[in-house]
Amino acid sequence: MKSFDRVQIACYYYTNFIGIVKYIMKITAKTRYALIFMLNLTERFESEQMTSLHDIVGKEKIPPKFMEQIVAALKSKDLIQAQRGARGGYRLARPPEQIDLKTICEAVQGPLCAKLERYPQAESLAQKAVADFLSQMWSNMDDFWSSQTLTGLVKASQEKNRTAMFYI
Repeated sequence: MKSFDRVQIACYYYTNFIGIVKYIMKITAKTRYALIFMLNLTERFESEQMTSLHDIVGKEKIPPKFMEQIVAALKSKDLIQAQRGARGGYRLARPPEQIDLKTICEAVQGPLCAKLERYPQAESLAQKAVADFLSQMWSNMDDFWSSQTLTGLVKASQEKNRTAMFYI
């Protein structure tokens, strides 16, 4: 068995840590498009009108076939309602303040973050420190995405755009 010095071990954990962080924080195009789609439905929620997929795809320049897959996933998780026919389309299945971003993300791409399990053989202080840090990071990310709703995202965007404007 080869022995490693502390510098080699630290480099090994740092390299693996960076790789894990990049993997953990990957948000797919499906998630971005799903959020855009859901925000478009949020804009029309109060009117209770159905919104056609064609309108959103055209407005947001999202590939139609890709969007159909996303809509099917959102519908299967009861996040949206669909209606066929001339006045058909989609609408949110419940109020936007009751739909968090984590639920949307997980509907289309699966778990937002890879659940990081504690090293079963974590014996060294370095292994335990890395495992604890990654566990805390996962928990914080999970809490953040769960606390963000469609309504909150719209309000934050409106506030940001309002404060960015100035008058002469």
